[in-house]
Amino acid sequence: MMLDIIKEINRLPNFGYVFWGDDNREHLAVLGGHSSKKSETYEWAENILNIAYEMQRIYEQSNLSVEDKIKLAKLMQKMHSLCETRKIGLHSINEQEAYLNKLSKSELVQIEQQLKMHLDCRNFYRNSVFEK
Repeated sequence: MMLDIIKEINRLPNFGYVFWGDDNREHLAVLGGHSSKKSETYEWAENILNIAYEMQRIYEQSNLSVEDKIKLAKLMQKMHSLCETRKIGLHSINEQEAYLNKLSKSELVQIEQQLKMHLDCRNFYRNSVFEK
């Protein structure tokens, strides 16, 4: 099932999406529908990358325990707090859509996988908060 990536991103908080580009380089794009400041750089890029790697490492396990889901929810919250700015050129939803439209199919698949993870982590968060 292909998500409507831009529609989903527009309704979500800012999140750091990390993907391996067709140019054989790693890319980081903070995307989201919540308002943010414009910036020329990502102040917390290294932290965002580390959280993204940790989230993907946990999420890709075959069976997620309750502890894994809680850890993912906490990492998602931390990611949200670090993604306070979006780069110039990715600030508006129209700019984000133009950016995504320039990506290759394999790059978009990586974004979509992380978007699905983000959506699942939001559910993990809701479940962990309401189960207390």
